[in-house]
Amino acid sequence: VDGSCSEWKTFSSRGISFPTDQIQMVSLTATFSNYDYNSKDIRTLTAKCPNGGIVQYIIDNLISGLDFVISCNDNTWRVFSCNGQRIFCLNCKRSCVKSASCPGTTFTVNPCLAPCPIHASAASIMNFNFMYVELFPNFVQRPSVFYADRLTASVNFSTSSPGTVHCAAFPYGYSVRTIIDIRDRGFYYSRTAAAGVEIASIVISGLVPSTSYIAYCYTEDYAGHIMSIEKVLSTAVAFNTSCCKSIIFTKSYSTVTALTAAGNIQEFEILLQAPPSKSTLTVNLTVSEVSCRNGIQLRTDLSSFTKAKPTSFSFLPLSTVRLSRNFIIAGYQGCYTITAKTFGTLEVFNTSVAKKYIEIYDPALISFPAPLPLEARFQSDGSTLILKFSAPTNQPGPSNQTASFPCGYLIQFLGYSQSTCLWTAADQLQVLLNSNAVVVPYNSLKILGNRITANCLDNCNKYRYLQQTTLSILPPYGAFKPVVALTSSKTIGACDDIILDATGSLGNGGRGWKNVSWSVIANIPASNLSLIVNYLNKYCTDVTKLVTIPNNLLLAKDPDIFVFGTTYTFTLQLKNFLQQSSQKKLTVFRNPYSDSIPRLQIYSSVSQSAYYYRWKPLTLFADASFAPCAVSYSLTSLYYTWSVYRGIDLVSDVISSSKDPRYFILQPYTLSSTSNYTFKVTVSVNPVTKTNTILSSISTEIHVGHSGVIATIAGGTYQTATTTATASYIDASGSYDIDYPSSALAFNWSCIVVYPNYGSSCNYLFLATGAVQRLPVSFMTAGTTYQITVIASNTFGISANSTCQLRVINSYIPTVKIEDPLVKYNQDDKIILSGFVTSDGDSFAAWSLSESSINVGLGAPSFLPTVAPTLSPTTKPTNSPLSPYPSMLPSSHPTISPTSSVRLSTAPPAVTPANIAFSLTPLSKYITKGVTLFQLAIRPNSLSPGGKYTFNLEAAYVTGSQASVASVVVQMNMPPRSGVLTVTPASGYTLTTLFSLVTSLWVDDL
Repeated sequence: VDGSCSEWKTFSSRGISFPTDQIQMVSLTATFSNYDYNSKDIRTLTAKCPNGGIVQYIIDNLISGLDFVISCNDNTWRVFSCNGQRIFCLNCKRSCVKSASCPGTTFTVNPCLAPCPIHASAASIMNFNFMYVELFPNFVQRPSVFYADRLTASVNFSTSSPGTVHCAAFPYGYSVRTIIDIRDRGFYYSRTAAAGVEIASIVISGLVPSTSYIAYCYTEDYAGHIMSIEKVLSTAVAFNTSCCKSIIFTKSYSTVTALTAAGNIQEFEILLQAPPSKSTLTVNLTVSEVSCRNGIQLRTDLSSFTKAKPTSFSFLPLSTVRLSRNFIIAGYQGCYTITAKTFGTLEVFNTSVAKKYIEIYDPALISFPAPLPLEARFQSDGSTLILKFSAPTNQPGPSNQTASFPCGYLIQFLGYSQSTCLWTAADQLQVLLNSNAVVVPYNSLKILGNRITANCLDNCNKYRYLQQTTLSILPPYGAFKPVVALTSSKTIGACDDIILDATGSLGNGGRGWKNVSWSVIANIPASNLSLIVNYLNKYCTDVTKLVTIPNNLLLAKDPDIFVFGTTYTFTLQLKNFLQQSSQKKLTVFRNPYSDSIPRLQIYSSVSQSAYYYRWKPLTLFADASFAPCAVSYSLTSLYYTWSVYRGIDLVSDVISSSKDPRYFILQPYTLSSTSNYTFKVTVSVNPVTKTNTILSSISTEIHVGHSGVIATIAGGTYQTATTTATASYIDASGSYDIDYPSSALAFNWSCIVVYPNYGSSCNYLFLATGAVQRLPVSFMTAGTTYQITVIASNTFGISANSTCQLRVINSYIPTVKIEDPLVKYNQDDKIILSGFVTSDGDSFAAWSLSESSINVGLGAPSFLPTVAPTLSPTTKPTNSPLSPYPSMLPSSHPTISPTSSVRLSTAPPAVTPANIAFSLTPLSKYITKGVTLFQLAIRPNSLSPGGKYTFNLEAAYVTGSQASVASVVVQMNMPPRSGVLTVTPASGYTLTTLFSLVTSLWVDDL
């Protein structure tokens, strides 16, 4: 810094303050040179204090503005304040007289004192030398790969002290930028034993055969000290997984509906574990008739005609785009084996074969078996169960079913009566547990009989019910490790209590902790320490509330302790019902000299255990209060100063937008992704002496993660094109990088036919790689539905995809597009869907809700009509709420999809208030030439939480015979559940009592 007064103020109050205790001072060298213009004398002094502890005291008192003097290396080092200005000097007396405190008279740093009544010049240099101390556990034995097979690798290591080790493997060539990249992979090991050196290992799964990897590991202790990324990179270890790459079934069914039955769209999926590296690889699909298992007889004369659609796939070398492919089985009743085999490459794929046994049933010939339950399993966070079935079900629920319903209708388990169920897919039931849940792994789950059948669209009387079945509930594949959040004021006064806050801890699965254990280390007599430990473990095991250690337990009679103060290190260990545990350490210093130290905490809009993302706003709140026993100042006289660090560097361009100094508020896109920031607040008071004395400080870390990419195709998830136009445009330019929206993305397009000839490629439609694609209609066939997928990737290789279906007809139609809805809506939101109809003449348009939203049991309200609005060329719509469904098209009007998920009728449904209860705006509209905005406003609280709704906008010319259709899916948010709100105290007085509101045990699906 330069020698100005403002620079000295910044340096002495903030510039020598570090955000972490891993920075420790080593020495201070001070150099002075004074020149007296009258006597022509030059006086110089260079002094060094090699005691890092003393240097830290000098820094602390420069920051606080308190008087301090000490001898070090035969020199006297002094800090004091005059009229609120900090002064540092060597071998001097405490004096605010200008003749004694002006620079040039003594060896003094005091650039803020002006004017000075002397004729002299002075120069001074303060050189603080510090070092980085590694408080995190070090590797005694560096990470090494003990073994690696096709899909996993075991990393061995040993550490110098207790803490957590995180490891992850990345493909060779991937650039690891921060420890966030490693933590996101979720492989960890926790050491609690303080003594000895133990060899431990972490098994990394989800790897790809015959692939080169580099494993990275980092450590952190239970006080939050994290290994630097530089050291992490220096301990990286390379390894290779064993042979061989293969193909696997990632989505399949044991029972399939025959081709002759309605609704035969059960998509299978195969996954290529890695792309070929030398030449194009082809996967051939064959369906072979085999003898049925369990003695059943299904064969018919047509069984030999069963086949996969499509029968083959091609994968280009080194391409990581779409390593999965979908297909269907188009065939007849019988038992079969599906075989996927690779051909055409020089690699080890040559022998890669995947097989799957299936049974095809035709309900017109034989009763269709019920899907079998595959498993009931806890999810990793323990707050939900997932029940999976072997095939799509009828998704039953109570007759008044919305999206979610009481689980007792379908299943029973220990404590089921307070749980809620939700069909998240046709073959998957989600069980939402509450805070009173008692079910644990390996308890029994009973599926009630005569409820569940296979998904039925025709001949439903031929579908057999699943009979009562009992399963053992399995533990999660990777149980969630608790994240212990423990905060307190860093320093307290002599008469104050210690208040510990663990309410932000996560990982309890939405229920109480199975075990809560406290331990304490302090420089006090063992008898006092035992009292504190026993008190915590007897009275403070409910960490949903603030924990208060009364001051009388903190008093120590040892005079040495009273003189030097007491440092308490608290360790809190939490264990959840899934037997996973973790711990956190926190240090609190008790100052024996002052009762006027405020309790100071930082509350954040970001959980301690979660990442912050730069697209979100950030709010930090510094809460300062005085103990009742303290010689307190008015809270309005407190001054708050915030400092922001990136690593250990002070960041001056990150500035709060709040006018209230207690708040530090950042607008979105201020911080950098994949970075760690420390926010430090200091609280000071300005007494009558005008000495700006800092009383307390505290800091919090914010880890900024990377959010990824949003891919979107404009116009709706279902769109219509016509061969009467010259081209159709598919637009993905609305895709964006969530963290850096203005950055460029790369686009890759693919296409398959889904109707009538499922699975055939239509990649020939895409002649470019940009965000907007022009599809020549001469390349498209009327009566065909194309499924178009775009993959949008950012510069970090993170990608996302979006899919739409484009139905092509040979008719003159208006163009219909719908703006993308939000990702999710809350139940009390008023939802606005915006549609645009481009018409060359008079036409009609109408909004509707797909009947599939009702059939699949995803929360359609009871007031929805049983038929979609229809169009007639002879009747104009009116604005009357009693006629929202005018007859607008003949019965030849096409359905929304080839599977007839929406029934259309020439006659409008009966008009009742219930039919229009969900809509705040008319459902139909007369359209003239041009571009017309047609919005649908959906009434708040009319759609069910957790429900997924498909809304359609249709338009047709008055003289036309077919309609253009666009569709979007609206996903409703499930509200948070299981939590409690604790208010302390339970009663009080207006404008007098300070209330604490604490939330805990909450679980959300976001």
